[in-house]
Amino acid sequence: FWHTRHHPTQDRPPHEIVNDLGESLFVEGFTYRARHDGTHGNVRDWTFFVSETPDEWGPFVGRGTFENVMRLQEGALIGPVRGRYVRFVARSEMHGQPYASCAELDLKARRP
Repeated sequence: FWHTRHHPTQDRPPHEIVNDLGESLFVEGFTYRARHDGTHGNVRDWTFFVSETPDEWGPFVGRGTFENVMRLQEGALIGPVRGRYVRFVARSEMHGQPYASCAELDLKARRP
């Protein structure tokens, strides 16, 4: 479970999660599941990046819009992209709120 700060102050989007995979992998996609207890912070628009370093992010390798549902949703990427670091950016929330959340965020990746 992940949720951005919403009390006593709210951070404005975009919000991001950066993850070190520990080794360079071919990242093929990801899945996202919204919270099961309502629609508070459900991500609407997103972008996704893959990089070999945590300091330099090239152009996004995926961009899309999720539905306002609680089932697992696929995030498609442009081909498999090799990298050690991934960055998920929540650009907007379903109801225009300034926060973001998710229950699950899983990668589809394989070793070279």
